[in-house]
Amino acid sequence: MEVNRRIFCVYYGWLIADAMGNPASSAYRLATLQPDILIAPAFTVEPRLPNLSASVMRLLRATGVNVLAYVDVAYGNRPALHVLKDVSEALTLGAVGIFFDRTAYQWSASAATYYGAIAGEVQRAGGRVALNPGVACVDEQFMSVADLLMVEHHWSTFISHNPWRHKYDPLRFMGVSSNEPGAYEVLGYHVTEAIALRDSRYAWAGGIGWFCATDRYTEAPRWELQR
Repeated sequence: MEVNRRIFCVYYGWLIADAMGNPASSAYRLATLQPDILIAPAFTVEPRLPNLSASVMRLLRATGVNVLAYVDVAYGNRPALHVLKDVSEALTLGAVGIFFDRTAYQWSASAATYYGAIAGEVQRAGGRVALNPGVACVDEQFMSVADLLMVEHHWSTFISHNPWRHKYDPLRFMGVSSNEPGAYEVLGYHVTEAIALRDSRYAWAGGIGWFCATDRYTEAPRWELQR
């Protein structure tokens, strides 16, 4: 049986080359690599500078790359109105959804209100919502507001400790194996090409449908996109 599986890429660098919004070389490279989803910020934090533009979005769309715009919610401490302003601007640029980073992992009445509000705004606009608690022990209730749940480098523990995941399509879950700062402390090893391919197969078989495996941190190598 074929396992549902997709590859995404998180890109932390610049996608525009100048004040006119022309695509940077990194945007052309990502368009060539064609990840199924690209997670990238629409704007830098401080100073607030644009990182996506109409030209960049046209380039990526032309090669079938869907962009989830990165928006930090600071574990629910950012005012929802500020978050929704970022959401509106990113969706207007052409992002297909929002990747909410640093989200809560424990469900509560306040979490239901906060994440329900920001996720609902995206979904009513036709976008997809990814929540990133970045840990393995996540309350299942977050699946009621998230289209995608990211568990980062904790994907192996998530597989073994959350039997409720079997109730959902694997394409509702995302995981990462990389050499970014702090990853070794979670994974217990450095990622090489062979390990990246091994982890990808293990994650897909374990029900993590979206996976990013790379030996780098800020750039996607070619072999990352091997199925």
